[in-house]
Amino acid sequence: MLTPMLIMLQIPYPTSSFCRKIPDVVGPELLAPPAGEAILYHILLQSDAGAEVLSFQLSRQMLSDSETALFSDYLDRCGIDHAIWNIYACLPRIGSEVTQPFVLRAYRGSRLVGAAFLVRCKSYGKTLFKNALLHRILDGLGLPCYVWIRVGFCAETIANPGFVANGEDSTAILAAMLDHMRNHALLFLVIDRRDQRALHPGVIPYPYPCDGAVDVSEMKEVRDYIAQQWLR
Repeated sequence: MLTPMLIMLQIPYPTSSFCRKIPDVVGPELLAPPAGEAILYHILLQSDAGAEVLSFQLSRQMLSDSETALFSDYLDRCGIDHAIWNIYACLPRIGSEVTQPFVLRAYRGSRLVGAAFLVRCKSYGKTLFKNALLHRILDGLGLPCYVWIRVGFCAETIANPGFVANGEDSTAILAAMLDHMRNHALLFLVIDRRDQRALHPGVIPYPYPCDGAVDVSEMKEVRDYIAQQWLR
């Protein structure tokens, strides 16, 4: 039985201004810089030691061995084998013309303190409209939607809760990374557990299909599963 999940639809605020100004450093493609582009955004993170400046970078450059080494303690706390990085290193192979993997990095000064794998999708009209004309118009615009699947590791290949460097406050770093995307992406979707809702203030939550839990104890064939989903 899986932990119930929610889809968090995070639209940049103020919501009354759909075409709000995006900082020029982001460029014409909202949050879609080429690999290696410099820092995009800075925030102040409050801590017991006072305000700290965090900066962020979103690019298609995957994590290096020296970067993944910073998250060794985090993997140990999660009970995850360090060989998991071999799987994430293959992410560039699954990209397509309309779907690409990205890495969001969080820095304190020049030190990497957090990272997460996201997907940028530019063809999602069919998920919003049944009308073929409407979803073709939306797909034709090519507006990027970023998706962060935080429920586990490697499910659907790219799922990851985010990674926090050794000695850092994981809750604060992950909250800052989510806040960055919420403020700078035109459309941002997060799939997360219900008990993590505190990380998503001011978002529109939607129940995940099957609410993230599927009871297969009474199922003997695939048709039993299909019938249950149809009834939902």
